[in-house]
Amino acid sequence: MNLTLLFLLSAVVFFHHTVAIEYSPLGCFKDKRPAKERALRILVKNFRGNLDWNNLNKTVEDCANEAKKKGFLYFGVQFYGECWSDPMAHLTYDKYGPSKQCSHGVGGPDMNFVYMLHGEENECSNYNLLNESDRSEKYQSTGAYKCDHWVHHFKPNLWNRFEGAAGETMAVTPVPPNKCSAFLSGWMDGKHPEVIDGIQSRRVCFTSKRSNCDRSTNIRVRNCGKFYVYYLPNTPGCVLRYCGSGVKQSSLTSAGVTI
Repeated sequence: MNLTLLFLLSAVVFFHHTVAIEYSPLGCFKDKRPAKERALRILVKNFRGNLDWNNLNKTVEDCANEAKKKGFLYFGVQFYGECWSDPMAHLTYDKYGPSKQCSHGVGGPDMNFVYMLHGEENECSNYNLLNESDRSEKYQSTGAYKCDHWVHHFKPNLWNRFEGAAGETMAVTPVPPNKCSAFLSGWMDGKHPEVIDGIQSRRVCFTSKRSNCDRSTNIRVRNCGKFYVYYLPNTPGCVLRYCGSGVKQSSLTSAGVTI
């Protein structure tokens, strides 16, 4: 075989084996049978027939890869080698409470050790927090305007999560001008995506006295299960700002289900 071709094939194999899928552990949780009662209802794949008891991390990694192929964000390893997931896993994985019946990163019978995939850009684990109280759409500006263009510590072109007094999401209905410490108040024009939708594009409008969308910019948004993240560019000028909903997490709903 041509030596150059052999080298390239070797490089591809090496690259394939060194690129690891990333995920974070969420903990050990109880489960229940029959199938319709399970916290995670879909058996993605059963690895029990080929377990390496000296390297159960390999089972977790294999489960992560299978879950990712099927578009899931959360997955659990049960009975040492069963890989489970669910489109609604972010709402249900912990519904029966925590457990201590897990070891080496996998669950025992009727126990799930649950993980969350990081996504292509690690957006669900690597983000900035927007949590200022004056970022809430309920905050009445007093003239001391702020701007998400080049000042007040806003970092553009990164993933962001709204939290705390700012609210748990970006505002999704027109926000009157002079709110959230902005002269033109920013809100997302469109619904939040579901977990299985992955990263979606949306438009943010900035409200003035003459229009609910006097200016606009494009953003990206991802449903990470328990929260949303937003990839935000600089606002198109000053003094424009992205406004939070001002709503606490306990009041949030996704497709009619409290999260």
